Amino acid sequence: MGSQANSNRTPKSALALATAIVVLACWLQVRLHPEAEHAVLLQNIQWTLAFAVGAWMAWSGYRASSPELAIAKRHQFLGLLCLGLGQVVWDVQAYVAWTPFPGPSDLVFFPSTVFFLTGFLALVRRDRWTQVLADVAGFALGAGILTLTLYLSVAGESRKFQLFVLCSYPVGMLSAGACFVILQLHDRQRWRVGSLALGIGICALGLTWMSWNLGQLKGEQQLGTMTSLAFSLSALTIGWASYVWRSHVDTSASYDRLCEGVLRQLPLVMVALTTSTLGLLAVGDTVPHILRTPLVWAAFLVLVFAVYRQTRSLSERDRLLAAERVVLESQAKLQHLAHHDPLTGLPNLTLLRDRVDQATETAGRHGTKFALMFIDLDNFKEVNDTLGHDAGDALLCTIAERFQSLLRATDTVSRQGGDEFSIVLHEVQDLAQVSSVAEKLSELANGYLSIQHQEIPLSFSVGIAMFPDDASDFAGLMRCADTAMYKAKAAGGRTYRFYDAKMNDEAASRMRIRSHLARAVEKNELSLLWQAQVDLSNGSFCGVEALVRWTHPELGQVSPATFIPVAETTGHILPIGTWILHTACRQAAAWLAQGLQISSISVNISMVQFIRGNVELQVAEALRSSGLPPSLLKLEITESVFMHDKDTVLETVDRLVKLGVKLSIDDFGTGYSSLSCVQRLKVDAIKVDQSFVRGLPGNAGSCAIVKAVIDMAKAMELAVVAEGVETQEQCDWLRQNGCGIAQGYLFSKPLGASDFENLWAHAAWRSASQNRLQYG
Repeated sequence: MGSQANSNRTPKSALALATAIVVLACWLQVRLHPEAEHAVLLQNIQWTLAFAVGAWMAWSGYRASSPELAIAKRHQFLGLLCLGLGQVVWDVQAYVAWTPFPGPSDLVFFPSTVFFLTGFLALVRRDRWTQVLADVAGFALGAGILTLTLYLSVAGESRKFQLFVLCSYPVGMLSAGACFVILQLHDRQRWRVGSLALGIGICALGLTWMSWNLGQLKGEQQLGTMTSLAFSLSALTIGWASYVWRSHVDTSASYDRLCEGVLRQLPLVMVALTTSTLGLLAVGDTVPHILRTPLVWAAFLVLVFAVYRQTRSLSERDRLLAAERVVLESQAKLQHLAHHDPLTGLPNLTLLRDRVDQATETAGRHGTKFALMFIDLDNFKEVNDTLGHDAGDALLCTIAERFQSLLRATDTVSRQGGDEFSIVLHEVQDLAQVSSVAEKLSELANGYLSIQHQEIPLSFSVGIAMFPDDASDFAGLMRCADTAMYKAKAAGGRTYRFYDAKMNDEAASRMRIRSHLARAVEKNELSLLWQAQVDLSNGSFCGVEALVRWTHPELGQVSPATFIPVAETTGHILPIGTWILHTACRQAAAWLAQGLQISSISVNISMVQFIRGNVELQVAEALRSSGLPPSLLKLEITESVFMHDKDTVLETVDRLVKLGVKLSIDDFGTGYSSLSCVQRLKVDAIKVDQSFVRGLPGNAGSCAIVKAVIDMAKAMELAVVAEGVETQEQCDWLRQNGCGIAQGYLFSKPLGASDFENLWAHAAWRSASQNRLQYG
């Protein structure tokens, strides 16, 4: 497009240059031989040719114009057309030797100034109309009284109408030029070749007309003068510039300041015009006395325009200063928001990184130490789910205040987002000083906070990294503190751990498990083992529990205690849980088809699966696809599900019960242990955790807890299942105290499907069991 535009301009530029050469030749001929008979004819020819070519180039520019400049270019064409037609009329008048002033040619010449001025005014935006009009009016009035004063000093008070016509030409063209310049500055248009040529051409034509008229009033001979040449060259310049003129907006701050600076000088231009007029009136006596007073009042009016323009400038400056203050305040707020958490007002991760970098530089220079603590709230999601996000936000704000109250003013508390905080302890002497702060945090972690009139137990884990012992930069310190935090969380939470290099191996192991676990189902690396459940009243087999195992080609046998927590954290428990459910139901249905009289099959349902996995739909699909009777399926859920929205949990339980499956509470006594929830749930059994069974019968505390669970279950007409039974003494105590069902290595270790079938079918196992339990 650019090359095409340049190629289109070349013929017009060549034509303008050729015309200028012809005009120059005519002018030289006239200048060298002003007394020749053809001198007047040659001068009229040069004007006619220049005005005609200028009008034709302006017409070409209008036809190729962009929409935003079309009106202005059309008026420029009309202005040059008026000059060309007026010149033709003048040529005819000169030919017939009839040249009155004003004459017919002036009727055609005069509209040219109007077209130029109105063409530029049409480009003024509405919001700037008043300001631009005032600027142009002030300049036009100032130029007008100066021109009139100059003419009056030569012409006296005669020929007043002629003076008006003479003044209108230069004042109109200079006003159009001023309007174009002011418009360019307001619109922040860059001065390119076209715009420069257009402005110079219009202003030059106005000054040429002023000089020509002044010479006419003085009676000077104007054949072959520089003024006569300037008419032609100005018209050619305007025509060529109108063709090449384009809009070039510059939005840079530097150019904006430059344009505003130039516009602020307009009042000085008006004052200069007024001062010149008043100076001419003061030093000369050729201006008629009757016109001096109107000229002085007109000069005063120009000063009013100047004052108005200056007032507008000052007002605009004040507005800009106010806007700048708002911007600076907004930038300060944005800067604060960019470096602080909007909820708690604490420094965010960005500012924390900066603080740690500063602490690293200072400690490295002075040989001191500092500690970085990484804190993660335990079970914060449960607070949001049960009490709502407002309560969660209030909890975070309160914790932030508590953290700040425990630390020195020089230390930094940061919230990294979610339920994660960081603390930087600057200039610590030794680990004992850090441990002292960590102990205070641990005391806080074992307390309660009152949020929305409810006592919420606090629980968070703290990991600590030391500079320079553990790492020497922010990323390394955060990595070490994060690893130590997970170690504290693995220890049960509500405690702290210092980073140890051995933790890297554990973290790397977790990362390997996480990466491989994602495709464990897809690669058929999971399997199910089966553990028998025994009726303690007669020693008979009464059920079976499905237990998942993971065998990886590189990691080997991975314990469920290792990979299940990782799966729950990453969300991989959802596909794994679905696989377990479907596989267990298919296997149980196959056993039924083989004649094994299995009374129940227990499948563990993860808390994540229960809350997020549409568990009732999964169960319904597993039962449908396998053909297993729903009454044989028992779902084991942990007490932790009760920490979520109770209404949602109960609705899910109701939908499961309607499917016909049974429910059991797994690991009872280790978690939430809400008896009110147990009453509302339609569970069939309670499973006593093996940590309590392990202490039987020698540990009085374990005995008391298990006995209380059994008595409660009997009162609620629920079955009791004891897991982890490994000794005969444990079995005897459980049977004597009313426990109905047990499972553990005493009866059978977890077995593969074929081995479990053999165990079931082997009559000797049943006899051995009865003898071992001393029945019969």
